Amino acid sequence: TTPTENILVISDLHLGEYLANESAPGAEEYIRILNKELSDFIRHYTDTENRQNALPWHLIIDGDMVDFLRLVGSDPECRDDYRDELLEILKRVLYVHRPLFREIGRFLLAGHRVTILEGNHDAELYFQEIRDYITFYVIALLNTNRSNLSPEEISQQISSRLSFRFWFEVEVGRYHIEHGHQYDAFCSFEYQLAPY
Repeated sequence: TTPTENILVISDLHLGEYLANESAPGAEEYIRILNKELSDFIRHYTDTENRQNALPWHLIIDGDMVDFLRLVGSDPECRDDYRDELLEILKRVLYVHRPLFREIGRFLLAGHRVTILEGNHDAELYFQEIRDYITFYVIALLNTNRSNLSPEEISQQISSRLSFRFWFEVEVGRYHIEHGHQYDAFCSFEYQLAPY
């Protein structure tokens, strides 16, 4: 089949891992550099001049985008407020990395796609409210900037171009992309893969 888009793959961003030790020397500088480098990378591919064969890009973030494992631990208690805690952690991570998520939003509005794959450090992407909040946050960042699109148009375009996958992303005959943690003996047990 003829490709309809170009593929970009990045993985293991581990956004938020610094929150476990925010006061560490150099943490602020690390965050600043990470935001700048990732934002510059996405901005480069957002530009229509950098399309290959005039095709849009499909950015696949191949697992461990957010490091919930480091922030929550590998054996969280099964309790009613667990999802609330995860959501609060996610809000902090997204806020600190808002320049990056703003660029992801602009990338999506430029006609490209983003797929976020679950990894062993962000199995919590399993929860619909976590995925929904990431989408909501990207939309909110774009709505606060001046745009010639209405909020409804921004919401529709972002929602249709941002997707989440649990195990792999595949285009038959072209590629199969997975984080691969399911083959690791430490991660191969059901309780390690489940968010609870």
